[in-house]
Amino acid sequence: MQNIEKKANNQLNNLPTETSAGSGLYAILEFLERLCDRGRNGRVLAQHGENGQLKYLLLNPAEHFAQVVNQCRSVIVAGGTMEPVAEFQALLTNNSLEVDKVNVVKCEHVVPPDNVLGVCLSKGPSNVHLNFSYENRSSKDLLNEVGRILRNACSIIPDGIVCFL
Repeated sequence: MQNIEKKANNQLNNLPTETSAGSGLYAILEFLERLCDRGRNGRVLAQHGENGQLKYLLLNPAEHFAQVVNQCRSVIVAGGTMEPVAEFQALLTNNSLEVDKVNVVKCEHVVPPDNVLGVCLSKGPSNVHLNFSYENRSSKDLLNEVGRILRNACSIIPDGIVCFL
């Protein structure tokens, strides 16, 4: 065990000052840093078994976002489906920024209503049930079925689709 610890310390000491986000070691260091959060803003999810995984789930991004907001002159949060905007305002105003300094610009929906179709499916083309519960959402069969649904939709809908999952 001490041998592994020595190797890990040597690798940490030999890291370049700039690491790429694609680096596996960088991902491990980021994960360990999140573990030091002591449960205030996130949780660690452990999946046991042959393909075990450890994941960090950030529950409250406000503290981390505050570091960005406090260093900036202005922050622009842009997106297509940002409702409810109040959540973003709360993130911004948590950090000494007055509510009246937050400008919200909303635009009308740019897609004509006759070009919008909302569809709910319970099964895919291979009769796989679309059950996105926590236990199933990483299932290869389920993800492949979603891929088949999207492929089929793209083959019959002219000029492409926008899909929210």
